[in-house]
Amino acid sequence: MDRHYQSVDERLPGIAHMKFFSVLVMVASHGFFWMITSDDATLTREGLAFTGFLASTRLPMLVVLSLPAIAGMVLRARLDKYMVDDRLLGFPLKVALGEALFLGVVESLVNLLTWGWTHIWAWDVLKFVAVSFLLIVVLARWGGVLWVAAAGVSGLALTPVIVTALRGMPPLLPSAVGTLEGILIGDNGVWFFWPLFPWFTTVAVGFLLAHVTLRVGSLTRWYAGLLATGVVCATIALWVVDYTWRVDPARVWGDTVWQPTLQSFVGFFGFLAIYFVLCAWLGRITKLHRYGIVRCYSRGILWIYALHIILGSHASDLLKGIFPTALFANLLWAMAFLILVMILMSWAIGFACVRFLDERRYILRVQMR
Repeated sequence: MDRHYQSVDERLPGIAHMKFFSVLVMVASHGFFWMITSDDATLTREGLAFTGFLASTRLPMLVVLSLPAIAGMVLRARLDKYMVDDRLLGFPLKVALGEALFLGVVESLVNLLTWGWTHIWAWDVLKFVAVSFLLIVVLARWGGVLWVAAAGVSGLALTPVIVTALRGMPPLLPSAVGTLEGILIGDNGVWFFWPLFPWFTTVAVGFLLAHVTLRVGSLTRWYAGLLATGVVCATIALWVVDYTWRVDPARVWGDTVWQPTLQSFVGFFGFLAIYFVLCAWLGRITKLHRYGIVRCYSRGILWIYALHIILGSHASDLLKGIFPTALFANLLWAMAFLILVMILMSWAIGFACVRFLDERRYILRVQMR
């Protein structure tokens, strides 16, 4: 079969499993944090009991933080037919602009329906991915894959310099719209999450991993080398680098998450390589069922993110009102109930996407052949 007629899940075996595991952990972790924080920001008195657990829990955070890298992989697979000699040729820039605008609008609607008008301009993962996509498309059109790689490396290396230079400066944009420095480096988790520095690098790395996977001659050797590299990086990070997630009770989603040390990215990229290879292996030995949870989560990833944020955050407020969470047992029961409901709800959302959106796309692909 011509690879250009394949879906992203077919072009990159295992990407569906990566999306599934990362979205599953994202949904569960959001339910967990909504129950132990005030306004999804500050740990409650009951939440402080989880501080030690959070500080020692690395793997779930790494799984969730892999989502932008997965987005980069998906972008590269979607652009496959436009890649010629490691350059992006013939892909309309207006399509990239339209998709980026769409993601930004969806994010703003999520902010509005979840937190209200005051948060409509907040910067979160969809706006971050939208801008990252635009940057990668422009770089790949003008300079090719090498420019994407150079931007990823330089973005990570320059992060400490840019953070030092921008912190303490007057706002670069009116506060009603947000601040440019918030988009670039974050604002300690008040309005801006997923700052471009350093997190654009993760999108670029995902793009590059997918590019090599789609171009390499021997996948077996590539996966073996990537796995070995990942194990080495992860081992170095575990024994040499302190990349434990330091919890700030006053600002859970603050700089301790979004501005980690550069050395901690050694561990993150090592984990990402291992994660990518293991999911590729799963993709080759397992079959995706039509309405199975893996395929539904994979195909419905955008709408699962949007709807679980809106519905889950309000459901957590409702549960806190019904169950006195000052009793630790009540908190655990309410938390478990919320997480279970959101996991099942996400499956239902993905099911609807497969049933009403994905199958129509398949019919169009068949007609195009």
